[in-house]
Amino acid sequence: KDKGFTLIEVMVVTVLIGIMTAYAVTSYSKYASEQKANLAKAKMQELQIELQNYKLTNLTYKGFGTQSVVVYLGNNSKIVYTINLVDSKDNKALSSTTSGREWTMLATPKDSADKWLMVNSNGKRCMGGSVAGGDASNVSLTTCPRGSETW
Repeated sequence: KDKGFTLIEVMVVTVLIGIMTAYAVTSYSKYASEQKANLAKAKMQELQIELQNYKLTNLTYKGFGTQSVVVYLGNNSKIVYTINLVDSKDNKALSSTTSGREWTMLATPKDSADKWLMVNSNGKRCMGGSVAGGDASNVSLTTCPRGSETW
């Protein structure tokens, strides 16, 4: 009697391994994307605290020094998000010439498959689906767009 596997058995095992590999890669990609977003959220919350402290001292957001922050993955090896901070009314950096009453932070991903993130001084927090090339310019500075999620 011959020992070994039939061609059908080998093909079934190969297909099963392929299915399990596809599932593992998809799960890992989702996990990695969530971790990058969590890094950006944490940095945005740090900036939010800095903004609140600045306003307590100066009674305005006008002139707040930080305008843009880069979020790195790991030990400063890979840029994953860029966070821009603007005056919500003027859509400009919080300089001495802006109104300084409200601000908005918008985090745009380096990878177009990741989600953009937005938080503003009115307490709005939302994130949206992937944007082509990381371009989140269509995101409003004061309201969360239709279809976005809160965070």
